[in-house]
Amino acid sequence: MINAPEWTRIIQNRILNDELGCRIYYKLLHSANLNTPHFLYELLEKSIIDYEKQAS
Repeated sequence: MINAPEWTRIIQNRILNDELGCRIYYKLLHSANLNTPHFLYELLEKSIIDYEKQAS
């Protein structure tokens, strides 16, 4: 993220644009947030939840 923020955005957008990838990403972020709470995980989780609501 620090060295290549543009690639980070591209990768995240591709994950979020794939239904299965989005679900897996959400589960991974949720479990990581349980182990190490951090605002970034919360923001990403909210982004994924919002994306899934729009896709439905």
